[in-house]
Amino acid sequence: MTKNEISYIDVWSDCPEKWQTACKDFWLESKALPNDDALETRIKQLCTLAVDGDRLVAVSTVFKAEYKPLRCELYFFRCLVSPEYRRRLIARQLAITSRKTMEAFSAKYPTTSAAGMAVTVESPVYSEMSHRAIWPSGLNLVGYTNQGQQVRVAWFQGALLK
Repeated sequence: MTKNEISYIDVWSDCPEKWQTACKDFWLESKALPNDDALETRIKQLCTLAVDGDRLVAVSTVFKAEYKPLRCELYFFRCLVSPEYRRRLIARQLAITSRKTMEAFSAKYPTTSAAGMAVTVESPVYSEMSHRAIWPSGLNLVGYTNQGQQVRVAWFQGALLK
């Protein structure tokens, strides 16, 4: 199977019930979330889905938060890829697609927008790329958390900082 067989669906602010149910099942099967409250919160943050035919194989969510070290608000990206679909660049494509979605949303609604999309790198899978200042997805290294995890940002076109 190639990555070209995977379809990416933008569901930001308009996720059909079918896909909401699939996402809940996906998170529950993966034991990715601690409780039902977390499920309901994440459903409201859905951004992009990766599907193979009718099967959900990966999901991304975003939430807006202030990032004090950069003195701006950013959309923080998270994703989960089904174990059998990992190492196929799906997470990278989810990041690229989600960034485009959120950048378009920010351009359309500038009063509620953010300056870019950020990710806190938690997975050790990305350690081989950690030395790169800019990743192929457009995420730039901007710092580290107190736990030593990289923080990366893809700035939106025309972003202004306070």
